[in-house]
Amino acid sequence: MIPDGFAYHSNYLQSPLDYTTFCLGQLDLLRRAAAFRPYMVQLPDDQNLILSAYSNWEYQIHFRPGSWLYGLMAMIYTSGGALTTANNQISVQISESYSGLQIFSEFVDLVTIYARQSLSDEPRIILLPEPRALPTPGDYDIEVCNLTGSNIQWRIVLLCAEPYEEVEA
Repeated sequence: MIPDGFAYHSNYLQSPLDYTTFCLGQLDLLRRAAAFRPYMVQLPDDQNLILSAYSNWEYQIHFRPGSWLYGLMAMIYTSGGALTTANNQISVQISESYSGLQIFSEFVDLVTIYARQSLSDEPRIILLPEPRALPTPGDYDIEVCNLTGSNIQWRIVLLCAEPYEEVEA
């Protein structure tokens, strides 16, 4: 096991046919490279942001050129504060600003991601099947849609590997 900050979970001694083990194998090059470090982006910036019923939230973010996206986490709260997995109608899409190229082929259901994280023997993150290179200039649009009938508070954490900046001596 490689001691690093990429996996955020210490119990990866699982079957070689396990999805998580496969994803970590795809991350090996980034995990072993001394030129990359883990970087997390939390959205939204305002922790008290409430997404109204039947509305959406759009945001643009800039990644350092040469970064890679390898996973994400999600949390969803109802207006009463209780965690919810009842409605599978809260989704996210991430696309490159200039070309419109999407990271996922369609909107990704945040409730399913959150529900999967609740399993006791699984890691708290969702790893992509293989890391995704984020092309230069690194500007991305993120859209979150709430098609439920209630207000929600939510949080998405994008897990990236970014290159270290070179420092001249």
